[in-house]
Amino acid sequence: MRFIGHDEDQPLILVSDSIGEEQLENDLDALLIDRMGKHNELTPLGEAVAANARRLVF
Repeated sequence: MRFIGHDEDQPLILVSDSIGEEQLENDLDALLIDRMGKHNELTPLGEAVAANARRLVF
């Protein structure tokens, strides 16, 4: 994470570098996506993470 816009003319904004789903899975030590050959679907944890992310974004 880093701070940007810290002078008087700009508000202070905290930004985070994006990470991929595989890195997030490694950090959580759990699968977010069930990768079954040609068919992929979200695991229950993946659905919860996606729902929380949607609430934060929208």
